[in-house]
Amino acid sequence: TSPFDFYQYWRNVSDDDVVKCLKMLTFLPLDEIRAMESWEGSQLNEAKDILAYELTKLVHGEEEAEKAKKKEKEDKLLVTVTLIIAIALAVGIFMALPYFLMHLLERWVSSTWVLSLFESVIRVVIFLIYIILISRMKDIQRTFMYHGAEHKCINCVENGLPLNVENVMKSSRFHKRCGTSFLFFVVIVSAVFLMLIQAESHAM
Repeated sequence: TSPFDFYQYWRNVSDDDVVKCLKMLTFLPLDEIRAMESWEGSQLNEAKDILAYELTKLVHGEEEAEKAKKKEKEDKLLVTVTLIIAIALAVGIFMALPYFLMHLLERWVSSTWVLSLFESVIRVVIFLIYIILISRMKDIQRTFMYHGAEHKCINCVENGLPLNVENVMKSSRFHKRCGTSFLFFVVIVSAVFLMLIQAESHAM
């Protein structure tokens, strides 16, 4: 196990076990550890950082512990930056781009209903293209496979069958309460409602 993987393992212990592990596995003063027993929320994360650092230092040395701690901070920053970029791209692709294309069409089309319909259709098409493109990624394909297997298991149980491989294989991979299907439904319904609202606002 690499020092960073070791650090991460202890960084992800359950909230209930942090103080126990600090007491049993580290050489921190007991008074300092007892003070952590009342910690909650973000303070528990700080306690986990302390646990991971202290144990990594004991096993791999202080230098490796510092490297692991620094790498975790860099990973957190990378996740934050990635999230910001993803939100910006989502707003740009699913909201700004259809709006921009609709305004380009205004040169040739004067009907607000047609323009709103075009914008809504573009949103749905972009969403479908997005799903098709990400489904070509191996990791996403595996995720979809797990998702379908989950549906099969749920259908098996809900149909009153014993949960075993044979019965699961026979069960449908489609489920009426599927979150992904609901997402498709929300996108299409929101596109229709947005079309009606925009058309009405243009008319007024």
